[in-house]
Amino acid sequence: MPLHTLIINRKASSQRNLWLTALVIGIILGIVFTISGLFFTRVSGTAKVTFIAISILLGLLSGGVIGWFGREVLRGIIALVSKELTNKVGLKADNFRSTKSGISKELDIFEQMFRMVMSVLKRVLIISLKLEAASSDLDKTAQTSSQVIKEIVDGVGAINKKAGDNATNLRETISSLENSFGLSKDISSKLIIAKEDSQAVSEIATGTQISVKEAVKKMLKIKELTDGSTTLVNDLNDRSKQIGTILTEIANIAEKTNLLALNAAIEAARAGEHGLGFAVVAEEVRKLARGSAESSKKINILINDILQKTENAAEMMQNNTIQVNEGMSVVNNVESSLGAMVNTTDQLNEIIKDISFSAERQSETSDIMYQKVNTISQITDEISLQIQNIATTALGKTVIIDQTSSSARELRTLSDVFQNALVPFDFHVEGATKRTAIRTETRVPCKFKVLLSGELIDTGFSSGDFSMRGIITNLSAGGCVIETSEDVEQGKYIIIAFQIGSNFIQGIQGRLVRLKAAVSTTEDNFGKARKLVRECIVSFNEISQEHEHIIVDFVMSSQKQFESNLGLLE
Repeated sequence: MPLHTLIINRKASSQRNLWLTALVIGIILGIVFTISGLFFTRVSGTAKVTFIAISILLGLLSGGVIGWFGREVLRGIIALVSKELTNKVGLKADNFRSTKSGISKELDIFEQMFRMVMSVLKRVLIISLKLEAASSDLDKTAQTSSQVIKEIVDGVGAINKKAGDNATNLRETISSLENSFGLSKDISSKLIIAKEDSQAVSEIATGTQISVKEAVKKMLKIKELTDGSTTLVNDLNDRSKQIGTILTEIANIAEKTNLLALNAAIEAARAGEHGLGFAVVAEEVRKLARGSAESSKKINILINDILQKTENAAEMMQNNTIQVNEGMSVVNNVESSLGAMVNTTDQLNEIIKDISFSAERQSETSDIMYQKVNTISQITDEISLQIQNIATTALGKTVIIDQTSSSARELRTLSDVFQNALVPFDFHVEGATKRTAIRTETRVPCKFKVLLSGELIDTGFSSGDFSMRGIITNLSAGGCVIETSEDVEQGKYIIIAFQIGSNFIQGIQGRLVRLKAAVSTTEDNFGKARKLVRECIVSFNEISQEHEHIIVDFVMSSQKQFESNLGLLE
């Protein structure tokens, strides 16, 4: 049986139908006020509970006002209808049938009004679905923005670190430039001294080169004289050899003359007295030849001695010539070296001049660079300070975005609750059946664990890791409501495990978007102290399609059973 037939009962009184309709309208207005207020205003904690209570009271008050005005209108309509019927028909026996017809028309008007209310509720449901989709998109966008801002903060931190490193490097560069500036001045002064020393060396080398050139000239003269003496000694040696040859010929002639004189003496002895004078002459000739031979031998000995000494002198002259030539070569090498040294010294002077000029320019450039680097260091310090301010601002934005994300999740969960409240009206709106939830009569035990920040990406949990216990009193594919006596904190992330029929669901991650303390007595029926029960509204972050299908099927089945138990199904 549809709900509107239960509310608008043609067999009941008009007052009863009117007040029920006004009550439904008041409840709907209270829910709309609550959702709109929580979405467009930012309140937290006890203020939220107060705001919700005020919104519900405003809704009930609105329903009462609507019922009161409706009652007055109904009285006027009944009076008008009664007057018209009395004037037209009078007080006859069929007045009851006319009155019944008027009441039927009145009920038709109420039914039309209720259908209009149902149409408005359907529109509100569609808007709620759109708000849920928008809140999901806002949540995702907020999470993405938060992640981007965190990455920006990390990047800014890295940039800030690099800026600090650059500032340190710049300070070290400034110190190095100061040292370089001092070294440049020291190098300039030393280059001036080196330039003066190089000029002195160049002058000494030039004077030495001139002296070596004079020595070369004298060595050339000595070489010429030595060459001339060598030639004379060689000629003397040749003449001595020729004299020796002549003396040898004289000795041969003397020996032959001696033989001829001996033969003449023999012939004179044979001639007797006639050859006596010839024998005397032959004897004298033989003596003369013998003396000539002996003199020739002595001369030959002297000539040989002279020849030996002449050869020694010639050999010594040749050695002197070789030594003179070697001395000339050395002197020539020295002259070449001195010439090269003079050229090198001249080039060194030019290089020293260029280096001195460059050192002066470098000193000036170092001074300018020192001033500019000092300015850059100051600018870098200012940039580092600005980067720190940006990082602080970005962190503040991250907090705001996290609050926005939390509000979006809370809005999505409240949208689920609102859609759950409209389930009995049997609306056929696309996407609405997905969020159908179990009534509070159905209680599902669950286990859960509060996650740390580093565990948000870790899904490798076992059943022993879920140390907290609770009861799921409201469940949908987008979130749930858990009653627990555990000490939990709003805004924390949790991971839930529970069993639906034969299906064990584990690993659904969610966030505690709202935490309310349920009212409970200090003692139970047995006189034992009871713990404070907290009502946790959880918005799911991630849910697999398999788990979503299991939850939706279970929710739909439980909802149909609930409506069947109330007699709402035809």
